[in-house]
Amino acid sequence: EEGLFLQRIICDIKAAVCVDIGLGYGVSSLFICDALAKTANANACLITIDPKQLSPEKGIGYLIRKERKGIGLNNLRKAGYEEVIKFYEAPSHLVLPKLED
Repeated sequence: EEGLFLQRIICDIKAAVCVDIGLGYGVSSLFICDALAKTANANACLITIDPKQLSPEKGIGYLIRKERKGIGLNNLRKAGYEEVIKFYEAPSHLVLPKLED
């Protein structure tokens, strides 16, 4: 339901660039990429930010994160969206200010 809502917004405003913070399994990102594909914008891009997608830190939830290491990016690649995404493995408070440049 939430994914379809995201898609509707993206299609309604004909978004060319979207930002998704926290990739996890990539479910939201898949919905976003599907919608971006529907806008038929050759420059469509999903910027996704997740400091722990590829290198989980030890601590609470470490084993869960270790098992899903890179799963969100892998799901996006399997769906054929590798060329649409720009992935940043850093905290969002460091990446977002740089996106203005």
